[in-house]
Amino acid sequence: MQLVYEMLLGGGGDETLNDLIEYPPDDPDAPYAEALAHGVRARLPQLDQVLSSRSESRALERIPAVVRAILYVALEELDAQPDVPDSVVINEAVQLAHQYAEEIDAKFVNGVLGSHLRETKRT
Repeated sequence: MQLVYEMLLGGGGDETLNDLIEYPPDDPDAPYAEALAHGVRARLPQLDQVLSSRSESRALERIPAVVRAILYVALEELDAQPDVPDSVVINEAVQLAHQYAEEIDAKFVNGVLGSHLRETKRT
């Protein structure tokens, strides 16, 4: 999420923050995190469209950057990582929203992701 958040704020994407993160050489999560960040960058216009269509109460530009970063990562994970249970993705996204945003944002994240799942009917 941090790599995506940096990208939304106009940072250097992979190079800037990724160079500062010191992954242990055997960290099994590093390639996964990098793949998610790359997927978000590659599909950003499509993810914006999905987010706009799922958000009835907020225009895209009114969603705080940290909340958009959480949603982008979760949407990418839901769409591109079928081996990860949907409930785990949504739970982690809501927890991140509780940690980095407001309570209302956590509810918003839950609603947007739930709407996306209902619409795509992934099982």
